[in-house]
Amino acid sequence: MSTRHGHRTGRQNRQHAGIGKGFACLVLAAMIIGVLLLDLAAQSSQVANQTRIHTLDPTARSRLNTIFMATMILGGACGSGIAGLAYSAWGWSGTCLFGAAAAAIALFLSRRS
Repeated sequence: MSTRHGHRTGRQNRQHAGIGKGFACLVLAAMIIGVLLLDLAAQSSQVANQTRIHTLDPTARSRLNTIFMATMILGGACGSGIAGLAYSAWGWSGTCLFGAAAAAIALFLSRRS
């Protein structure tokens, strides 16, 4: 309840602060779990793709791995650059739209081959 002037009492402020802290901890825990799952998925994808390229020519593993890693770095750099341009032009919505479009294109290309 509030006092007669509409201000909260100290007890009410502590209760609201406790709820806020609990929610913040829950959000932080969810974010940490999400980051760990994304990292696990990215690592799994990279290992699976490296396994696929190494079966192409077992005698050229080093060269194939060099091409694979250079392509990954170049793709990441291009994606980051385009996402930065999308953010500067259209804000967070443009960045999310670019990410969704890139994922859709990757899915389409992976299904074609």
